[in-house]
Amino acid sequence: MNKKFINKEIRRISNYSSLPVLIFIVLILAVQFSYRFIMQALANTGITLNADVQYLILYCIQYLLVVPLALLVFYKMRSKKTGLKLSTCFRKTAMPASWTAKWILIAIGFAYIASIASNLLFAFIQALFGIELKPMQLEFGDSPLAIFTTFFALSILAPFFEELLFRATVYRNNEIMGQWFAIIVSGITFGLWHMNYPQIIFASTVGSFSCFIFAKTRSIIPSIILHFCINTIAGIMLLCYSSIDPELLQTGGSQYMMSHIIPYVTVMLTVLLVFGLIITGLVLFIIELAKNRREIALKKSVFPVSGVRKVLVYFSAPLTIILFIYMIVDTVINAIT
Repeated sequence: MNKKFINKEIRRISNYSSLPVLIFIVLILAVQFSYRFIMQALANTGITLNADVQYLILYCIQYLLVVPLALLVFYKMRSKKTGLKLSTCFRKTAMPASWTAKWILIAIGFAYIASIASNLLFAFIQALFGIELKPMQLEFGDSPLAIFTTFFALSILAPFFEELLFRATVYRNNEIMGQWFAIIVSGITFGLWHMNYPQIIFASTVGSFSCFIFAKTRSIIPSIILHFCINTIAGIMLLCYSSIDPELLQTGGSQYMMSHIIPYVTVMLTVLLVFGLIITGLVLFIIELAKNRREIALKKSVFPVSGVRKVLVYFSAPLTIILFIYMIVDTVINAIT
């Protein structure tokens, strides 16, 4: 293979990997614009929708309509060339259940290590430059419908459809360039896709481990389970924090704490669980490195080029340039406004 042909193929792969993510973003922007227009029109006629109902509708549109459309376009354009099919992701795992469970625990542990590191890093950046970054916050409320929406969106819809988009599609399309390369690039894409600065390192870590587990098991089911576990813990924390006022907790003393004992105890137990998962993940990872290092080996690229060249060519593809510039710019705007 000559240099020109290799560069062309890498850019083609890159463009196709960015395509479904770009389609998702464009459709979401269209949905948001249309939804505001529709809500304003309804308000002018005296019809209003409860905020909890609106959240549920928007999440259903995002995951049940927008993601499937993005996937449909990709597979219609790419399936004949690569033979990729979503149905092949739902197979029995190629690795034993014990191996899969072990790496899910390792992934969860490292995800929370990444979260702590991210918080420290951005706190340092804010202190160093004297700026205040503003993370996007998920606020579902504590009504029955809000609680349902929280877990339906975070624990059911997101794990299933995001894994189909990023692991079953973006990662698999990149895999021909080497599994480690595909893991890192797809993981970073997943992290930036959230367009919320506190989630970049955390989600990139989760995405990379999910890709690794998929690469070894050849099944999307373990990564869905991993995603489900992390999002469910996040959902529990969100619901508990939404019913606790930090200022009143400090000033109200034991009386306020006792009146909110269930969410308070739940938060404390969840924090202990997270630290337990971090320790467990670290211990298991060290054991893996010491005893089973060969199992971490992955397939190399079919293109006889260096990693640096692959990165430079991959990120010179037009759709990938557009996608990453948009995600980075939107992340910065979200952080400062």
